[in-house]
Amino acid sequence: MALSKVNATALAAGAAKSNFGAGAVLQVVQGTYNGTFSTSSSSYVATGLTASITPASTTSKVLVRANFPVQWGSTNYMQVALAIYRDGTNIYSLQNNQSINANINQTWPGYLEFLDSPSSGSNVTYSIYLANIGGAGQYLYPNLNSQKSTIILMEIAG
Repeated sequence: MALSKVNATALAAGAAKSNFGAGAVLQVVQGTYNGTFSTSSSSYVATGLTASITPASTTSKVLVRANFPVQWGSTNYMQVALAIYRDGTNIYSLQNNQSINANINQTWPGYLEFLDSPSSGSNVTYSIYLANIGGAGQYLYPNLNSQKSTIILMEIAG
């Protein structure tokens, strides 16, 4: 098998797809958030964890991975829902039903992963949303023990 050389300019122009084929990782983008967010809303609310990517092709897929620790207290039963939004539209959601001890704060890791097909060659923004879908307490998204919440976007050649 002959080796071929692809320079950075050619890679940026989309040569990775033709040289490496479908499934190649074309780019990776990360967003972080280490503030505190809280809500008692039963509707999804933007948390501030967001990242944007511009796919090289309309056939590319975007693998979205988010680590979003959620801590709560003050009630015995809580339901938390997290969602991934693409440009303001909910594309994936996950909920957690949890019985907790009212005397201590507990944490749910809040990990989300979704393979999206945005069908776009323009800038696409992914954001994490949170909702209180049951229970009487307040949900918190804190900077627990100096943890950062992260969202990673990986463009995969289609």
